[in-house]
Amino acid sequence: MVKFISLGIGCAIASGLRKTNNACESLPFDWSYTSSMTCVCQMLETNFAGLFVKTHWKISEIQSDLKHDENQRCENTFYPGLYSVHEFKKNLTFDENFQQYDAKMTRRTQRLMNFITSHQSTDEHLCFIRDEQHFNIKEKYQSLENFIESVNKFERILKEINPNLKYKLVLIIECDTDIKPKQFSES
Repeated sequence: MVKFISLGIGCAIASGLRKTNNACESLPFDWSYTSSMTCVCQMLETNFAGLFVKTHWKISEIQSDLKHDENQRCENTFYPGLYSVHEFKKNLTFDENFQQYDAKMTRRTQRLMNFITSHQSTDEHLCFIRDEQHFNIKEKYQSLENFIESVNKFERILKEINPNLKYKLVLIIECDTDIKPKQFSES
């Protein structure tokens, strides 16, 4: 059995997993926008601590592209490139929104860390999926090598958390690159 875990970039992976009945419970990267693997790594390295400090969140100046008028985009200043576009509602105060967000993300981060730390089964694998969407890897990460290093760092972090973790990492890269699968470490 495979347990699929979205690493973002946005909600498309989680949405696709839900539509195909392959989603597990909601996890921290499912309905957030995480602009890079670097951001994902920072969140894991700090055990998501920057999510739970209200002063690390602010309402973003960019709101015009949101599809749902009842939501507002908030950005995290502790994790550059992390945005919430589904959790902060216009009809609630910032404090009310943050209180709900805090409770929800506490459950989601604990659930994810439990999957990673307690996973021992050889019959079940975790499958992390990341969609880089239409962005140019070289521009976002400054170089192809930096992108590869961020992916390798993610794998090192997982191994530090649980050296016995059985997992796959699927990267969906929708742009022209010269990335070869053998450039990544073996897990």
